[in-house]
Amino acid sequence: MLDRSSKIARLVTKYLDGSIDAEELVLLNQWRNESPENEDLFQRLLNDDYLFEQIAYSYPGRKQLFSKIREQIEQEEAEEMLEAGGSSFLWRKVLVAASVVLLLAIGAYWLLVDDNKEATVADTQPAVTNDVAPGKYKAKLTLSDGTVVILDSAHAQKKVQDGDAALTIMDGKVVYDAGANTNKVLYHTLSTAVGESFATELSDGTKVWLNSESSITYPVSFVGNARPVSMKGEAYFEVAKDARRPFTVSVDGPDGKACEIGVVGTHFNIMAYADEPLILATLLEGAITVKKDNATRLLAPGQQALLNAAEPIKIVSDVNTDVVTAWKDQTFYFKSDDLRTILKHLGRWYGIEVEYKENVPNEKFSGMISRNKNLSEVLRMLEQSSDLHFDIQGNKVIVGLRKTTK
Repeated sequence: MLDRSSKIARLVTKYLDGSIDAEELVLLNQWRNESPENEDLFQRLLNDDYLFEQIAYSYPGRKQLFSKIREQIEQEEAEEMLEAGGSSFLWRKVLVAASVVLLLAIGAYWLLVDDNKEATVADTQPAVTNDVAPGKYKAKLTLSDGTVVILDSAHAQKKVQDGDAALTIMDGKVVYDAGANTNKVLYHTLSTAVGESFATELSDGTKVWLNSESSITYPVSFVGNARPVSMKGEAYFEVAKDARRPFTVSVDGPDGKACEIGVVGTHFNIMAYADEPLILATLLEGAITVKKDNATRLLAPGQQALLNAAEPIKIVSDVNTDVVTAWKDQTFYFKSDDLRTILKHLGRWYGIEVEYKENVPNEKFSGMISRNKNLSEVLRMLEQSSDLHFDIQGNKVIVGLRKTTK
């Protein structure tokens, strides 16, 4: 994986300086066309600010990391660049290479930074006997009459009738018949359990992703002048534009009172787990309003609203939205998160309980790894960059300190 990442990094840097030949361009375009994620990464790599934020700011041990990455860059070409006074491009080249290696090698390599340690790049080790598999793409759909339909990619296509509403279950997706005539408003609830995530599209074209332990309740067909839904847990929305019918999301606040997010057409993420002290509404594109009690605040892209029971709505700017929405792309992305926060996220995805031994420090870490990896691989990376030790016993993880030998 690292070798391929290095090759792609070299192709991208040659593309940027105009030295890429026709054969290399074909290879680069093949990689770009492999997945939407590859194309998205390529476009981001063209942005200097993105490169600097990803590497220079995100990883305090960048000097050590860069020395490893630079070994992958053609040494002769680097020396020629320096002799010609092209050090600024070489720096950009290192940034590109580092970004590609880090973001493409997720799963085979894990970059984890303790606030008090240098960055380390750790190789994955052989699988262990006692392990927990990652979560699945799965959910259940509860119809208006209480009927439950299991949704996953393994089930064959089938038609479902709910009163006057018709829908098709196809490839793990729910497709509503836009031409159906309903005499009354019917509500469906899509929900995920621990270790599940799912994505669907509502009848108006709005796309919704659900994280683990989450649910959304919505009308089969939106009628009238509004598009109301309610949710619990965490969800990411790409709302279809309809200026005449605002889209609203209702969530229960920490004090039990309802909070409302109002939009017309936009992309945003809401985290509203019952066991969290805050509701977090993060805007990526467009604009949203956040209402709590008698207060209403307007958010701009890159801002996040924090809501709790005791205080007014707080707005935070310049939020790293990639961190907030990484779960949607099946990635764990932590940035200066403490150990207990990280393990809470892992608990929701892997369905584990966590037990802490005495004197376990609540250290902070930063890192990225695929959510499609077994639990042991994630925990091993935490171990390799700290003094922690994790013992997997069934669905329980016991956290302690590594024994030192004298």
